[in-house]
Amino acid sequence: MTTRLDPPDQIAHATIPGRLVAEMVRPLAEDEREQALDHADIGPAILAAQGLRVSPAQFERLHHFVVRARDDEVHGLLRRPVPRGTFASFVRLATQLPTVRSLLIAGNEIYGLFDRGAPWTVETGQSDVVLGLAARRGPQTESLLFTLTMLLSPWRTSAWLCGESLSLLEVGLDRRFGAFTSEARYLFGVSPRLVAGRSYLRFDRAELELPLRRSRDEADEWVRTASYPSLLAQPPRRSLESRVRLALSQDPTWRLGLADVAEALGMARATLARHLRADGTSFRQLRDELRRDRAVNLLSQGHSVAEVAEGLGFSEASAFQRAFKGWTGSTPGEVRRARPPGIQ
Repeated sequence: MTTRLDPPDQIAHATIPGRLVAEMVRPLAEDEREQALDHADIGPAILAAQGLRVSPAQFERLHHFVVRARDDEVHGLLRRPVPRGTFASFVRLATQLPTVRSLLIAGNEIYGLFDRGAPWTVETGQSDVVLGLAARRGPQTESLLFTLTMLLSPWRTSAWLCGESLSLLEVGLDRRFGAFTSEARYLFGVSPRLVAGRSYLRFDRAELELPLRRSRDEADEWVRTASYPSLLAQPPRRSLESRVRLALSQDPTWRLGLADVAEALGMARATLARHLRADGTSFRQLRDELRRDRAVNLLSQGHSVAEVAEGLGFSEASAFQRAFKGWTGSTPGEVRRARPPGIQ
């Protein structure tokens, strides 16, 4: 019997690189850091080992512990702490605003109170808009966590308040984060363009005038699951990558090929391959990333290497161990040893 513990939609979600864990706990004192990692069932090896990853559930628990410990939703990355509940209050107030444009203006005004100036720049062209991240200090410019969450938050919050997706024309990612292009592609649904010294989103100018349609009651419900780390676990539903991941996760034997998935998505094999290539990825890469993420989730739950190997369709545990090493640079045993003592 093949191991299958999570629903396909959950399996399709990506895991979180250890760098984001290290950045999130960086403001904590050593004893607080140990408590935070223990609370999230994450071992201290995550802070030093290359390639280790955690599940979205672990990252969510870590975030809530750190926010409670420091009373700062942005983890020390603005000059002043952003108290708990700020993001939720802002979303509720935003339901009274008319358009995406007014939402971005209000966001800059409110979050600018906690830093020296607005967090975002808005450059309006004849047909497009560039939403740039105005990182000003070392900790901000060097933080992958700050870069991803501060771009994802206005984009996804705007889309939710409008009740429709906001299509991105381009995503720019600072070159210093070039090792994380696959994470950015997954989160934004667009393969990022690596640029020097800035990160930004470019979208159609007409979307600035889209009306905000959600009610305060809807906002109260949404903000319960829309904290910053939740944004890191949810890809755009309509992106090709998320559709391929979901199609692959339907098969517990992990034997679906490119032709099978293309048929499930209603396109020709060559068409799917061409679109994936244009997105900077391939079918094999997406399948390997999905299997990696499934493995990390199962290992983080305490399953043995043999169980995980079977659950991913490997005939032998040794073959799975070699594949996992290629995916992450770490061994499955290192992921299990990263769990705190006493976690089975």
